Amino acid sequence: MSDDEMVCFVAAATVTSYFLHERERRKKRACRYWIHPVIADREERGQFWVMYSDLCDHEDTFLDYTRMSIKSFDELMGLLSSRLQRMDTYFGNGIPSVERLIITLR
Repeated sequence: MSDDEMVCFVAAATVTSYFLHERERRKKRACRYWIHPVIADREERGQFWVMYSDLCDHEDTFLDYTRMSIKSFDELMGLLSSRLQRMDTYFGNGIPSVERLIITLR
């Protein structure tokens, strides 16, 4: 094998090694989450869903939390629910209108 052939062989091996390394690095980086497991069960264990039923049971706490009575909140919810509603998609569920209004009032 001549020196030119040896240089070509080493260069080809180096390039091949580089591309294999890049492919492995991309595979490792590709395993990200669409929704992180920490917030995946937000609809069952999130702050809103845990607190909302307790807030509705205690009107004084609801008043402190939202600065309005439950009756006023229900009236406002009836007026705005169609505008606050978002469509569920294949990518994820929309935030319910009740939760959107509570976040806004908070």
